[in-house]
Amino acid sequence: MNIVKKRYLRRALATVAVTAVLSGCNNQPVKEVACSMPQGNKVSAAFDQVKSELGRSSCHYEFDNYESALMEIARGAPGKENQKHFFDLYTWSADQGVITKSQAKERYTRHFTSSYGTSLPDSYSNCATGRRMDGILSSLKSEAKAKQQGLQKVLGDRNGWFDAKNRHDNLVFILETTALACEEQRRG
Repeated sequence: MNIVKKRYLRRALATVAVTAVLSGCNNQPVKEVACSMPQGNKVSAAFDQVKSELGRSSCHYEFDNYESALMEIARGAPGKENQKHFFDLYTWSADQGVITKSQAKERYTRHFTSSYGTSLPDSYSNCATGRRMDGILSSLKSEAKAKQQGLQKVLGDRNGWFDAKNRHDNLVFILETTALACEEQRRG
């Protein structure tokens, strides 16, 4: 074959391939699935709806929005049973692959326990923490807000919130005291 025929044949094959691809795409109707947020003030029904929505992989990306919507609905009916609803949601979501098991544990701990495990570095009793202090304190403050929402507003657990707030204040004191001691050690 000469060069002209090879070029013509390549162009013809490329045109056929592009036409086939474009024709194939046009024949496939695109079905859009809307992910709807829970409505109303019935806590159990809202959790059921969210699980149904998250059952479709196309809605997994909405997990944070679903969690926020459920927090807001649960705030309208605070009680200890909400803790079980959220625990079940996190566990189910991890089992379904919506979030990881470590994310499920982190979210539960962040909102519904008085301990601060998600914001702290592995070691906060050494001078290396000083360089990251602003970030650590900011994370602790954010986690404290999440605990206030979860413990006090969603569960109605004032004592749990006061315990979490006390732990927060103690951690901040320890971190700031450590940073000051390290600074003095560097100067002296």
